[in-house]
Amino acid sequence: MASLNSLLSGGVKSVQRGDITFAWNSTSSTSVVNIVPVNPSKSLLITTGWTSSGAMNSPNNAADQPRIDLINTSQIQATRVRSNSSASVNTDISWQLVEYY
Repeated sequence: MASLNSLLSGGVKSVQRGDITFAWNSTSSTSVVNIVPVNPSKSLLITTGWTSSGAMNSPNNAADQPRIDLINTSQIQATRVRSNSSASVNTDISWQLVEYY
């Protein structure tokens, strides 16, 4: 992950945005998306929002929030562990990746 000082020393090189949508029928799930390659040490990945819909036995909580990671120069991985194993939930997570010079 880039340090704040290194990010502020240059301008924005590129911005990529997207959504990762997938259904969960188990307690954990992951999804990987390909992106235009970036320099991870000069990039900042941000979750811009997420929603869940479907049948569940308990309301959403912070433990259910999806996590996103820049796993290499050209892929983002979304992961979520459900707090309720009997829940069947569709989830959409929006993200933004900013690469700096």
